[in-house]
Amino acid sequence: GVQTCALPIFKCNRRHHALGGYLYLFGENFAGSGVLTEAMKRHPKLSNVRIREPRDIKNAGGYDILCDRDYERHKKEIKDRVTFYEHFSPPCETMTLALRQWRERSVEAPYGVGENPKVEAHNKIAVRTCSLCMIKHSVGDAFNLEHIWPTDLMRFECYKELLAMPGVIAFTFDNCAYGEKYRHRQVLIVNQPWLMVLCRDCDKQHEHLTIGFDGDLKTHQVATFSVGLVNAWVEAFASFIRAPEADLCPVCFDQRLRVDAERAATGVEVSERVARAIREAAGLEVLPVEWLNGKQIGRAHV
Repeated sequence: GVQTCALPIFKCNRRHHALGGYLYLFGENFAGSGVLTEAMKRHPKLSNVRIREPRDIKNAGGYDILCDRDYERHKKEIKDRVTFYEHFSPPCETMTLALRQWRERSVEAPYGVGENPKVEAHNKIAVRTCSLCMIKHSVGDAFNLEHIWPTDLMRFECYKELLAMPGVIAFTFDNCAYGEKYRHRQVLIVNQPWLMVLCRDCDKQHEHLTIGFDGDLKTHQVATFSVGLVNAWVEAFASFIRAPEADLCPVCFDQRLRVDAERAATGVEVSERVARAIREAAGLEVLPVEWLNGKQIGRAHV
């Protein structure tokens, strides 16, 4: 008889079509004053969304990523898929160019020179944060990591590995594009395309206040996130939550259609329900039935 090769089964582990299975849909780490969390809670379209309390070493409970117990517990939460989307903002004080001649890092020595305790602590925080993001991405859940730009973080080997993972991208945004009088460029490392709406560059039609020791503003006077940015961020998340199926990869879309994997392994069988869903999503017209590997299939064309 004729031998046929089974088709490979691809499975997407993202759960955009099953958000009800998470205990929380958003969690903010290194939260500071928790501006993103508070904005999420205030948004009228997110009033019923499960938002985790913000985590920061200064908050009640004092989550500390340098504490092995806190770090291991967080890793377990991610593997158990407790929270769908997590935000990370590791400290950047030792990685900004605004330090000028006081910088202890360089292109040649991104991890710093000497044994400055603060630099070493920030290195450990950065590496552990990167590990959490990698686990988050590997299990199929959403993350973003925010930092100053340019940043020595991108020269860390683990961040090069993170950015090499399929589906992980980085982009910058300028705060003046969100209504501030200073540019203050920041970078976001993300694994969600709906976050790309935050990518905005200066239109170069205005002057900026300078930031630094001899600038118009000191670094501590610059808001972590501008009000305009926070509003756009929360609106992007709200839009995604309202219609997560609009952000499905092809494999995830196929999973949502509940095609039986056992039957798919021996051929391709497209039910009328699946064909109808494909027509609606891609504007395809299904033509008369044909056969493939002993199975009836619907043939589609544009």
